[in-house]
Amino acid sequence: NRPRTSRPGYSHRAISAQTNQAENGMKNRFKKYRMEVTTKNRTMTMNSALIQENLAQVRQRIESAALRAARESSEISLLAVSKTRPAEEIVAAYKAGQLAFGENYVNEAVGKVDALSGLPLEWHYIGAIQSNKTRDIARAFDWVHTVSREKIARRHDQAGQDGISAESDSCDLEH
Repeated sequence: NRPRTSRPGYSHRAISAQTNQAENGMKNRFKKYRMEVTTKNRTMTMNSALIQENLAQVRQRIESAALRAARESSEISLLAVSKTRPAEEIVAAYKAGQLAFGENYVNEAVGKVDALSGLPLEWHYIGAIQSNKTRDIARAFDWVHTVSREKIARRHDQAGQDGISAESDSCDLEH
């Protein structure tokens, strides 16, 4: 009983003991087998195929919304939240054109940022910040979206000034 997806135009073949099964509402959950999908003379893992398809659908929705709002879709940025997703899925999204990724688990994210440092990715920290994590955040992330206390902002600024992130802009706080 190998899992199968019923997607027209795709051929399927089980290739290993880990899979991504898409039967239940396109949920990306690893199950017993990993699937290979071939479409338009391209072969990729099911995760890569689903990620590519999902990103295309989201971009189409952004384009439609921009048209309705009389805006250029180029004015809109897509931030893909990659928390809990493995590095191979981030690479698949990158190959589909996604460059900006959001994380909120510092320890998990630092490993991914380091592992994928050879790719031109833009990393955003989107979670609550504990003061003991500011040094790691300053080193690993290009953007921080969630500074909720002045103490955190000062620690982040100090970490940047300590040379952890030589190109980061410091955050000057005024009283």
